[in-house]
Amino acid sequence: MTLPEDATPNTAAATLPTPTGPASYVGESLWSQLPRQAPAPLFSEDEILTLSPSSLSTFIQCPRRFFYQSKLYLPSETSEGASMGILVHGLMEIFNTAFDPANHKLERLLSLTETLFSATSAEDLLQAEPSLKNQIKSLADMLDRLGQMDPLSRFELQNRVVSAFQDLERKGYFAQPVQAIRAEETFSFPLPNFPRCHLKGRMDTLLQRSDGTWEIVDYKFYGPNQFNLKDPNSPKLTERLLSALKPLPEGEISHKERFKTTASAPRDAQLPIYFLATQEAETFQEIRGSVNAVVLQIIRPPFPENPAQGSIAISVSPDQLEAGLDQWQSDFKTYVAQAILESTDLAPNPGQQCRSCTYLAVCEGQVAEEGEALSTEEEEG
Repeated sequence: MTLPEDATPNTAAATLPTPTGPASYVGESLWSQLPRQAPAPLFSEDEILTLSPSSLSTFIQCPRRFFYQSKLYLPSETSEGASMGILVHGLMEIFNTAFDPANHKLERLLSLTETLFSATSAEDLLQAEPSLKNQIKSLADMLDRLGQMDPLSRFELQNRVVSAFQDLERKGYFAQPVQAIRAEETFSFPLPNFPRCHLKGRMDTLLQRSDGTWEIVDYKFYGPNQFNLKDPNSPKLTERLLSALKPLPEGEISHKERFKTTASAPRDAQLPIYFLATQEAETFQEIRGSVNAVVLQIIRPPFPENPAQGSIAISVSPDQLEAGLDQWQSDFKTYVAQAILESTDLAPNPGQQCRSCTYLAVCEGQVAEEGEALSTEEEEG
């Protein structure tokens, strides 16, 4: 055996005891005394860790899934629910990118929706809407997704999207004047207290109001079991957005215990990261200090049993975010960034979420038994 040039000689090997006994025992005895090399971290010492809000969410759910997606770049599947979210997000992107103050209204959004669902190719779309030429990639992706659906599913999906947008108007989304829009702004910056980790992402929308202030808006499509309190103005909804800033438990505990999430504490750090980006990323230097709200805009059809629900906006102020941002950065550095960079295996986090995981066939994680409690609770009424 040839040792690597930088290997350290093991002098103990010269004084190994003379083996005795059966050949099989001799082999095992020698093997047990050979020097071992400690497992190396998955990331090299000079490697920069780059995380996005989505990859952070994946790590919290399961470190092994994060490894498959963000280190090995294995593809993952998209659910039907995610397909509607992607379409809603894509239509809002097109609507905001082609911002026209005089036409920032529901009718324009519904027209774009009808054009998308009626088209059979990107060329059809551009013929109907020449102004969309700069969004051709997004349009082609959405058309490809729609093309894989049967006619009935496509019709039902269109009705749900239209219903969600109509509920946006009922909830007053188009009533507030908008002076300017910055759509799909990308950012990247090093974590202030740990430059070996960079945060990157893309904000859905920055809306400038008539008073010159800006709002960070993140669009989400959620099912009926999320953010479904009977009162959509309940302060509990704001508390849920701020749950990501609560201190993580310390000590030698499992990943599942440290990052436990519930319906009342989902610990989604997307909005805090967006707000931090406006403070740290050069992209947003000119609006620094002008952000007066960070908004989660949920877009979904109204609930038949509760018309007040459906599309709702949940807003938090800069002061509320700044109050917990230092603690969040400290916990993020210790329990996420350093944990990933120093890990040698990024172990799986078994649970019922494994049942729908794309990587179940190649992962040794054990699926939770039937009846085992999920890490998230059902929403209370």
